[in-house]
Amino acid sequence: MYTIAGHRPSVEPSEGDVLQDTVGLVVVELQGKYLIGAARMTPMSGPALYDKFEPMLNVGSLAQRQRFIVLAAELGGPAAARSRLEELDRLIDAPTVGEPLTLDPDQATVQRVLHDLYPAGLDELDEEQARVVAGQATIPDLDREVVVNRLGWFGRLAVSGLAGQDTEVRDGLMASATAVAIAIFSVATVGIGGLVVGFAGLVLAVVMMFLGRLRSGLGAARGGHCIYAETFAIWFVLFVGLQDLIALVPDTGLHMGLFVAGFPLSLLALAWPVVRGISWGDVRRDIGWTLGARPALEPLIGLGGYLVTLPILGLGMLITFLLMAMQALLAGEADTFAPAGGPVHPIIVYMSGPDIGPKLLVLVLAAVAAPLVEETMFRGVLYRHLRGATGPLGLALSVILSTLINTALFAAIHPQGWVAAPALMGLACGMTLVREWRGTLIPSMVIHGVSNALVMAMLWTMLAV
Repeated sequence: MYTIAGHRPSVEPSEGDVLQDTVGLVVVELQGKYLIGAARMTPMSGPALYDKFEPMLNVGSLAQRQRFIVLAAELGGPAAARSRLEELDRLIDAPTVGEPLTLDPDQATVQRVLHDLYPAGLDELDEEQARVVAGQATIPDLDREVVVNRLGWFGRLAVSGLAGQDTEVRDGLMASATAVAIAIFSVATVGIGGLVVGFAGLVLAVVMMFLGRLRSGLGAARGGHCIYAETFAIWFVLFVGLQDLIALVPDTGLHMGLFVAGFPLSLLALAWPVVRGISWGDVRRDIGWTLGARPALEPLIGLGGYLVTLPILGLGMLITFLLMAMQALLAGEADTFAPAGGPVHPIIVYMSGPDIGPKLLVLVLAAVAAPLVEETMFRGVLYRHLRGATGPLGLALSVILSTLINTALFAAIHPQGWVAAPALMGLACGMTLVREWRGTLIPSMVIHGVSNALVMAMLWTMLAV
């Protein structure tokens, strides 16, 4: 049987593994809620969903696998949970890859409670009888508290089905799962509609470009393009340096607020062209800090540009999924209990907590600060340099090369990993082409802000229920 920490040495997980596991647990909660809600809403039964998704979800760290056992009980029945629990016992003592696990006292308590909830012999009963047996387990209050603290939403779900428990708690958990499923179905429906409209808009834009109706609004740089390469380099050093300084602050609760303040502070790099003798007015025009040819319409053009960007983003996401599959094939077998979370931004962790303050800060960071700073530096400063440097190659080739380099560097600074680069590049491609067309950064900032705001709002909604 598995060993409790203190009885034999264990390898401490790295900081990166801890972060990936935390992100993975948030993703698992969303997946679990969606599947349970979908089983309640659609003709597809819980066992059918369990059989389909079990190979994909019964992976990752011990915490992820323990959560999956609760999910297995909901979808496949207590007998399925018992089977997965016995498998987990074997893996703890003899992982397929890696060293045997050493459980800390809380992990051991969770494992023991799961054995009480899903005892041996359930496979000899029909599903209704098995659920009755599972519901008759006697769990001490302290053990229940440990399970809830360790497994979160899944822990509350596991103990809510016990005899004598308030049925309103379970009803609330089921309602939250249904709400997540409805939200995902709604987003998928709206997203498909947006893709159709966006694809039509993209085709129209291509036709108008070949007819000469869409022309570049970028214009020539007034201050020379090389100065903007220097400006971007200074900004990058300042940007990374500010983040490193914030990381040194011992109170991690202040980090998100400092990040929000530090993002626009990095724009002090824009003083460099002025120091080098270029007027601030010329700098503003060069980087797109203008109201544009049609100030009242530029934000609306940004909204339309977001729809047109969706098909490009969709193509990028498709390539990302293919890269993930290739990565899994080429990487071979990872440690049995290696965290599994996928290419997700770590900021999702802030959206999963109970406090509204961090969520509001994340929303401001994602929907306001990031679009302002990143569009200024990538679509404004860097793109201005790239277009100037490649200008002698001709307009078409200059735009293509500048867009590819710009979007690749944009994807590289994000923490989702290289497999997510095509999706990020797809989004950045739309923002870059709109910048080329309009000259001003307003539409690309709107695209960036709307994209981030929608994702954050969706996460806030789904993780709050």
